[in-house]
Amino acid sequence: MPEGNSLRFLAVYEHAFPRLLELIDQGYTQAEAARVLNDEGIRTSTGAPLNQPTVCRMLKFARQRQRAQQVVAVESPGKTWDDLNMVERYQRIEAIEQAPRIDDSDFVARELNKQLEEQAQAIRYATSGKFIG
Repeated sequence: MPEGNSLRFLAVYEHAFPRLLELIDQGYTQAEAARVLNDEGIRTSTGAPLNQPTVCRMLKFARQRQRAQQVVAVESPGKTWDDLNMVERYQRIEAIEQAPRIDDSDFVARELNKQLEEQAQAIRYATSGKFIG
């Protein structure tokens, strides 16, 4: 079961993750991003302004969420991140945190190649004459 504080953290801040990543990609520091997010009305669950340590944790979750979304897309074709409830989202992020660090694009490519190979095997079997249907 998810750790309560981390699940609550995800629930409070998940809507702000895309904006945070956008700011960081534009070259903002974490402290600068905190100021921008504060100016945009994003606050802690108690209503306090965001600070750099909170933004640092948000950034960690945001990057893990990004990777988890890619995994969901590969593992569950037709299912989107929005189809998952908050506990399932947290579990996916937690799995990313526990997984060994690998390049996301390599992982996605390997997973897609594996799926394509499985489909090719199924087609070869179906067209080999061994399949009676």
